[in-house]
Amino acid sequence: MFNNFFKFSTLFFGLFGFLTAQAQDFKSEVTVESLPELSANVLGTIQTQNPYLWSGTPANQLLQTLKEAGKRSLSPATRTLVSYLLQLDITGAGFNDSQNLLKRDRFFIARLKALEQQGEWDTVLQLIEKVPATEITNEIKQIKATVLLMKGLVKEACQIQEELAETKNENGETVSNIEADKMLISCFLAKEEKSKAVLAYDLFQDAHPNADSTFTALADATLRELPVELPENIILSPDNVYLYALVKNPKLNASLQTREVKKILSDLPSTDIILRIQLGEQIGLSLPELQRLYRLPIIDLPADNAVVERVHTYQQIQMESDASKKASLLSKWLKSIQKDDLFIPLAPLIAETFYQLQANEKYIDIALYAVQAFALTKNLAAAQPWFELLEENNLYQDQYLIASLLLQTLGQSPRDFQDRLDYYCANVQPTDCARIKKLVPPENETNDEWISSEKENPELTTRIGELLLNATLNFAKEKDIQNSYTFIQKVARPEQSRAILREGIISQ
Repeated sequence: MFNNFFKFSTLFFGLFGFLTAQAQDFKSEVTVESLPELSANVLGTIQTQNPYLWSGTPANQLLQTLKEAGKRSLSPATRTLVSYLLQLDITGAGFNDSQNLLKRDRFFIARLKALEQQGEWDTVLQLIEKVPATEITNEIKQIKATVLLMKGLVKEACQIQEELAETKNENGETVSNIEADKMLISCFLAKEEKSKAVLAYDLFQDAHPNADSTFTALADATLRELPVELPENIILSPDNVYLYALVKNPKLNASLQTREVKKILSDLPSTDIILRIQLGEQIGLSLPELQRLYRLPIIDLPADNAVVERVHTYQQIQMESDASKKASLLSKWLKSIQKDDLFIPLAPLIAETFYQLQANEKYIDIALYAVQAFALTKNLAAAQPWFELLEENNLYQDQYLIASLLLQTLGQSPRDFQDRLDYYCANVQPTDCARIKKLVPPENETNDEWISSEKENPELTTRIGELLLNATLNFAKEKDIQNSYTFIQKVARPEQSRAILREGIISQ
């Protein structure tokens, strides 16, 4: 029996030694590489067919473009396209190659901040939810707390804010965090605890004697009620927007503010009522939000103020039962809207108002307004009767042609458009003809054709995200519009490019 055991042992260890040697030989021939660590830079909520969307773009250039995308005031359609680009899941993008050396998660943070500044708060929170808990940094926590506060979720925001304000280092010592300390003051104001905000500001000044002058000036004026003269072109941010809401008789240069700041100020009851409506008009709110602003009671305020006049006229339109008088008031209201370049953001409210009026030859002077409003809100059926008024009246041929272009973007192209355009151009000044022709979209290859040709152009394959974002921003700031729209039309989804074209026709 012992001999059998000895023979078995010899056979076993011999076989084990043979397998070990074979495994070592196998290891020497095969290189086993660890999987690359997933970076937050590539996380998104929407899948993309091109994971290398941003690859090849120099890091500094990419981050600068994202910074501009966040701060620039965008129209609703343009903002939708930017938001779509910044939500894409681009797993596989070469953020660590030699052309595009990005520090860890810098692209992710830049995307979050750009979306935050456009007021896309739900999107920001959805992206943060994608990040593993072990990868959540204090910077990401700060963005999350800020967004929650802007959304009005005060309890959740302030809990995170208090934790950040008590951040400790490796030795267990409290580390002063200036951004967290600023937002903590906002938390107390959001909870209507002004006395605690004053105390927090006292502590803030001790901890941060060299804090920025804008924040301290606002805090001195509102919390300590000192006679501080605020700068005319003040630039607000989330950490001081709650302070500014307390300023009496505010004079704000709205063009300098991000959409995020405009959105939160327009929603705070403590903000001056005229400023609330003025900012709300500019940012492309939903119909219920616009109606809520325009139904605010405005009493004992200067009647010569354009905002007050628009609100009063709108309220009169809603109460008027006579169709002719309603149309007259509507015409007055629309001229005020157009004068202040507010047609695009107020389109949902304008369209809703036109539902109260039947298309009639007596109201042909406002027919183009109706077609524009319904085109922006994608309602072809409602636009059609107003379009027919223009179609049948030879005195309104220029408005008919513009209305035709708008309806084309909704899927209906009048058959005689080119003939009518040629006839119009033969009987008007060349400048008037050029104005209409400028709005005619160029004929380009379709989106599918562009995707196939993209494979033949390696530069576009690796930089298409950056180029599309830049084209969108150029369109927003009326720079190189024709080329920018052509690029958007080729690369963006058809619905996105059509929406931007509709806005472009109206703004021109």
